[in-house]
Amino acid sequence: DVLLSVLIAPFIDKGNKKRWVICLDILMMSVYVISGFWIANHPFQYWVYMLLSLTLGTISVFYRLSYNAWYPDLIPAGFEQKGFAISGTLYPLVTIVMSPVATFLYEKTSMSFLFCLVAGFFNEGGLERIEYCAEGHETRSALRIVFISFPINVLL
Repeated sequence: DVLLSVLIAPFIDKGNKKRWVICLDILMMSVYVISGFWIANHPFQYWVYMLLSLTLGTISVFYRLSYNAWYPDLIPAGFEQKGFAISGTLYPLVTIVMSPVATFLYEKTSMSFLFCLVAGFFNEGGLERIEYCAEGHETRSALRIVFISFPINVLL
């Protein structure tokens, strides 16, 4: 995480951060769908889970850097302090709320279903971003992005 972040941060800063976030959403959704179908049709294989963890961890480094670089642009001028305060408050709150939900889902459903469910959330989040960015409403999409992204991260 430390080494990769230092190496890729300049490329993300020079590029289009919205495009990074949207493309990484689509990539993450694809990985979760493929993983869900793989898990449903194959027995447990340790190397597959190791490869999945490496892939998702690498994508997450890119995503976190892109999102953190793009987030200040989503907040209207003059509301930066409130925007960061809300964002800093939401993550712990959603973690507390989603942890029992995640525990219930782990006990009652299969892992393949959970992977496909998370892929659906990534699809919804990606569609929200594409729709609002295309309409030019970046500042209004910030809260929706936060509400969609945080529960996904807590679930898995």
